[in-house]
Amino acid sequence: MATLIITGLTSQSVLANTEREIPFVGLWEGIDPDDGGNQLRSITLNEDGTLSLTGSSTYFSLCNGLRGVINGTGEIQGIVLETNVTLTCSNSPPSLYKVKAKYELDRKNGTLVERTDLRTKNNKPPIIFHLISRSQVYKRIKGATRFSEVGQKRVIMLRPDGGYR
Repeated sequence: MATLIITGLTSQSVLANTEREIPFVGLWEGIDPDDGGNQLRSITLNEDGTLSLTGSSTYFSLCNGLRGVINGTGEIQGIVLETNVTLTCSNSPPSLYKVKAKYELDRKNGTLVERTDLRTKNNKPPIIFHLISRSQVYKRIKGATRFSEVGQKRVIMLRPDGGYR
């Protein structure tokens, strides 16, 4: 796999294959095509390499139209983030639902597609999320060696297939 490296300013740098970008990390927004609820998903990288997911909606069908919060963790398998989440409804006492959710990157559209076991079982369409906020987060690749860098640099890494790493 070839990598194009573009550097700028007063830089002399050599970039090793020591880090890769985690494209799932950020704040994602979508609309549930089934009930019209405005959906948010916040995904962050944990120290152990897993990802944490927190989500909300203006309308959860499982919560009888009330608000709720989704919390869970997961791991990346290829271009899919596989998670086990808990939906906590805001009723009293709170209702809890355990859900398996998969988040797949759609590189063509730059979106994140959410499929849950409940939506699939009930033949409901997936929720499509658009990235609305992001920090550049990188995960160190196990066993890689870092090379020294001199000066300030800007690095853009592109794969021949138009993807990123």
